[in-house]
Amino acid sequence: MLQVRDLIKLIRKFTDPILRTVQLTIGRAVLKAVTDSSGIQVVKLSLLQGEVKEMERFQNYGFTSVPILGSCEGVAVFVGGNREHGICIGLDDRLYRLKNLGEGQAAMYDSTGTNILMKNDGSMEIKNAAGTCKITINTNGQAVIESNNVEIGKTALEKALKGETFQAWFNAHTHTGNVGAPTSPPNQQSIATHLSSEVKLGGGIV
Repeated sequence: MLQVRDLIKLIRKFTDPILRTVQLTIGRAVLKAVTDSSGIQVVKLSLLQGEVKEMERFQNYGFTSVPILGSCEGVAVFVGGNREHGICIGLDDRLYRLKNLGEGQAAMYDSTGTNILMKNDGSMEIKNAAGTCKITINTNGQAVIESNNVEIGKTALEKALKGETFQAWFNAHTHTGNVGAPTSPPNQQSIATHLSSEVKLGGGIV
């Protein structure tokens, strides 16, 4: 007759391999290296004590990053519990992550303090902690800003001049002379080089 002790041993004989496979399927990791030259980014992760694995890192479509080595933590998944077949499904950084966001807000951030915050009132804020943020729009096409109000600078209270309109008015304007007759147009004319060749203002923003 099969004893209870023997029955337990028999059950463990069949379940222990399954348990080990499950335990090896997913794990926490610390980022050690990044290779960003391939189609899918490759990362080297420190996992169990003394275990370092190189694997593909899957990121969300439309967004990519190279995290900071050493401080960035992640999650590794091993298909079928095979420790030689791992993929990285998430990386986060508790040192640099933008904190204390409101419900529904989202943000992009990096290690310099620069961040893009999308607020839940529909507004967006681009910020650099050092105050030296440079924003570059690089396109061979056309850059368009459509807004009812465009302010440049914290104290932007006055409207901008429309270059061609002002130039035409300036070159044609006259003054009243000493005897009451209008003078001729100004001797110093505004010329094409006085106007920006790359920035233009539309009629709706001034």
